[in-house]
Amino acid sequence: MLDDENIVKKYSLAEVVLFLIFAAGVVISLLLVQARGRIDLSEPVVLDDSGLAAPVPSGPGWESQKAWVYERPNRFSLTAVLGRTPQRVAEVKYQYLLAAEGIEPAEFLQNTATAANYRVSRRGRISNGVDMYWVQVYASRGLPDTVIGVAQLPHGRAIVLHVRAGGDHLLAMKLFRTLAPQIVFTPQERIVAGAEFIGGLKSAGLSRIMNDGATEDERAFLISDNSGQPRGFQIVRSRVEPDAGTWGVLKVERVHYITGTRGLLSRGYFECSETCDRYIWHTRRSRMRPGRTSASEVELAADGTLRISGGSLAQDAAFRPVLAAPEVLIEQIARRRLDHGPDEMLIDILFEEGSIAPALVEKVDCTQDEDNLWRAAYCIRVRYIDGADSQTRFYFDEQKRLAGRIDGRGRSLVWELSDRRRLTEAFGDLGRFVGADGTAR
Repeated sequence: MLDDENIVKKYSLAEVVLFLIFAAGVVISLLLVQARGRIDLSEPVVLDDSGLAAPVPSGPGWESQKAWVYERPNRFSLTAVLGRTPQRVAEVKYQYLLAAEGIEPAEFLQNTATAANYRVSRRGRISNGVDMYWVQVYASRGLPDTVIGVAQLPHGRAIVLHVRAGGDHLLAMKLFRTLAPQIVFTPQERIVAGAEFIGGLKSAGLSRIMNDGATEDERAFLISDNSGQPRGFQIVRSRVEPDAGTWGVLKVERVHYITGTRGLLSRGYFECSETCDRYIWHTRRSRMRPGRTSASEVELAADGTLRISGGSLAQDAAFRPVLAAPEVLIEQIARRRLDHGPDEMLIDILFEEGSIAPALVEKVDCTQDEDNLWRAAYCIRVRYIDGADSQTRFYFDEQKRLAGRIDGRGRSLVWELSDRRRLTEAFGDLGRFVGADGTAR
């Protein structure tokens, strides 16, 4: 009798599994039928301060992001999927690239296909909306069920559209031809102003804006939280060599330490040309306990390509930023901003590990600013557009010398000009951080 009951249970379970497989197949078939019919689109999803907006498919079965998402090292993405893994029917993904100056569409598409082990089936171009070149590709022994398109945008930007419909090349192409013409781009005055500012910065020459005319300088900052407790410090030593030729005019050594459960220490060395069209940036990061260390290097070559080696963002690909300024020069950028350009502009900031994020740089009225601890006359706010809602405010006195700095909203981290004596009182022997010779290296 027990054997009969077990047999019944066994066959009942098998029937349930078969039914679920059948039901999943029916659902997928229904999604395919609907997708192959009319494709409904959402309202264009706007990427703030880019001038770009793009729709995603909507309707039964489609799930999509509600906003663009920043992805390191230097792009934003927007994704929609039809069906859930592993029964995903189709996927749509936009990528807004921040460092794509001078890319050649045919070469970019071929390289993208090759990197994914795809073969190109056919090529084309759609000129509605943005001017987009595309390829339809397939994997070995597969159907051409993937379409990739790219359009160049001003100031080193590009928009990439990637559509895949597993095993259904007709659906993939229909989705692509429906979406691509609906991409909207409007040139932005803030980006134009940022491009002009970066061009002026390079033309002026770094030797003219560094160290208030001195050839050598050291700045020490004590970093405290909003309750006044010391949380870290930064020491920056810079040297200007105007006669160094085309390379090595500016050299900056920087040590940055933030306390925590293990303490994060960063030692950096930055060297660049007079016009900042070539530079190299070495960084070593370590935890004070248990002593783990990582290193990275960012290099801008003479041909304008940026390469990242070492660290979590190391890539074989070379990027071409045109609006990017190294974060190590952020104070000089903020001070120059006081006298040049409109009240708002957008530039890109390159960070030590190689990531690039757009930033809105604004002149703000600090006379009624409760966080203006120094009663400074001027303030420049750098607001990063990377989804983290982070910002930095630089305060300057009447002579436009740096008075202080605040990171984050409110008084998250307050930077005060200091000296090595005060830093030693707060953190002990600085030799643990800066090395025996007092430098970052």
